[in-house]
Amino acid sequence: MTKEDPSVRRRSVLQGVGAGLVPLAVGDAAADPVSEPVDDAVKTAPSVFGEIGRRIDEVRYPLVGVPAIKEPGETLRVELDFQADPGDISATLEPSFGIATPETELELESIDRGESEIWRDEEYYVAEIVVPELDRQFTEGLYDLRVEWDSGDSQVEGNVDGQPRAVSIYDSFPDNPEIAIMGDPHVGDPRPFQDGAREAFEARDPEPFLFRYGETFGTGTEDDRWGAFQRAAAEINAEAPDLVFVIGDLAFGSANYYQEYEDAYRVLNQVNAPTFVTLGNHDGYISPGAGIDGKELWRRYFAPWHYSVDIRPDLHFVSIDSYDWPALDRTTVSSVPSTWGGQVRDEQFGWLADDLRSWRDDNEGTIVTMAHHNPSWRQTEGGEATGTTDGVPGVEQVGRGAEMSGGGWVGKNRLELRSLLAEVGVSLHVSGHEHRDRVARYHGDDTVVATTGTGLEHVGPDGEVLETTTGRKREILTEGEGPLFLEVTTAASGTTEYWGWRTVSVARDGSRVDPTQFGYPVTDEFLAERALEPDQWSAANADLGLYSTPSYRVDARIVEASPERVTVRIINDLHREFDGAVTIPLRARRGVRVWNGVKRWQRSDGDWQDVRIAFSADQGKSIDVTAETASKESSNG
Repeated sequence: MTKEDPSVRRRSVLQGVGAGLVPLAVGDAAADPVSEPVDDAVKTAPSVFGEIGRRIDEVRYPLVGVPAIKEPGETLRVELDFQADPGDISATLEPSFGIATPETELELESIDRGESEIWRDEEYYVAEIVVPELDRQFTEGLYDLRVEWDSGDSQVEGNVDGQPRAVSIYDSFPDNPEIAIMGDPHVGDPRPFQDGAREAFEARDPEPFLFRYGETFGTGTEDDRWGAFQRAAAEINAEAPDLVFVIGDLAFGSANYYQEYEDAYRVLNQVNAPTFVTLGNHDGYISPGAGIDGKELWRRYFAPWHYSVDIRPDLHFVSIDSYDWPALDRTTVSSVPSTWGGQVRDEQFGWLADDLRSWRDDNEGTIVTMAHHNPSWRQTEGGEATGTTDGVPGVEQVGRGAEMSGGGWVGKNRLELRSLLAEVGVSLHVSGHEHRDRVARYHGDDTVVATTGTGLEHVGPDGEVLETTTGRKREILTEGEGPLFLEVTTAASGTTEYWGWRTVSVARDGSRVDPTQFGYPVTDEFLAERALEPDQWSAANADLGLYSTPSYRVDARIVEASPERVTVRIINDLHREFDGAVTIPLRARRGVRVWNGVKRWQRSDGDWQDVRIAFSADQGKSIDVTAETASKESSNG
């Protein structure tokens, strides 16, 4: 791949449509994070009437949606789905982003058959691979994994597979990692037009509709489709979190399900941080006319329906399938399913209980769980009507669902799940689905204290509101020992709030999460301007971590670019400090000077190098981050 002079092709620094934001990597690789051989190997040809494509093929772990976090000297586990002995195997890592993308060959320790750690009841070949020490070519960062093998069959060609953004390398993973949470991107969702039309009508101004239309469909080209989703990904890139959680509903579930999954996969691969995903209801619908089961697409593109991984030995992560319904309950008629609410059936609940209890028996660290639906909600209408209903005629079921189902927790194991999370000492449970921010804390006797849009409530297991003082409710939320339940607004869809995302830090020592340490400091004026239904919201509980960070208030652009000197201007219009990082490309020369930032690492490849620079932009201010070569002598000389 030819690497262009950054002065010739000036990408803006954050990728997305709208306010001039583009990827922080200014070279080629940000647009095409998968190396060409890997891209050829995992290419799909989606067709409504054809074979479902595969983005997950021989490489079964690590994945785009379930990456591996590693430090130098550790062993990387790679699960490979081969029908026969693969023969000789080689594996390489290539940086997912940047202009300097050297390949690093990995040392194979062993390969043998074994049970998968994320795919239940599956057995694969398991390759144990050594992660090398860091140097100028192999640095911290996000990497594409590429695996080649020789099966000994001369008739088989192209024995190569891979996963983009599947391995994240840290010199030392932080004790208090920062997690960015992105909710409900809804690729394919037409509902923003309805919101935009309403706003435009009320304001007697077409701009709100035109903005939402442009940020949803753009001109229809790949570069600007789903611009709000891309914008959220870009702003998260600028903040440079350690982990990213995507809490479901990547797709919408229309007749264009294949295209929605392709677009969601494409935009997700713009995120320059290890990304863990969970399945939402819109990801799991069944379209009877086209014969498409979204849950099967999910397994082919992103991840298992539910899984657990040790992000680090003292940080356990579990993705729960809260859209755990039989086929008829997920079947749609005119894009309307019988059930879109939450449920965890007994089989999955048993697996989850075994997983959490066995991990906790051996560890004092932190457990974080994620599901699209939130078990801290009250039980909603339809609990009896939306039981397992295999065999009920589809028309009858959909008619019943329209009257009695709903989108809350309508199915099984709501109380059992939240009690289990409390029993094993889960620090944080992350969810979405409702397109609105919410913070809740599990308390004794199976009660929950939760924020509403304008206040606080203390609710019993049957939904009864308990008489508790405001001061006591605030105390339970901030100092309680039970799991914290955290929801986030939508990244791109219709919403009662605004498009955005949020970040939260979680300690790895098993301690509780304090919501006062995160959240966006909104004002009533901000809500009146940005929320679609401002009367439902108040700034009263902003100090309890209630609100997400709004999109379209951070910008970053290249204002000076040459092979020896690049300046990036960070514009922070948020009501908080914005700490992040930018990757700047330069000629590979000895020594680099940096202004208004701190150099984290340099990575070189031939005539080019990437310089990773951390920065801090004060509230309402802009700064120019500059990197410049200090000599004319090549660093490769």
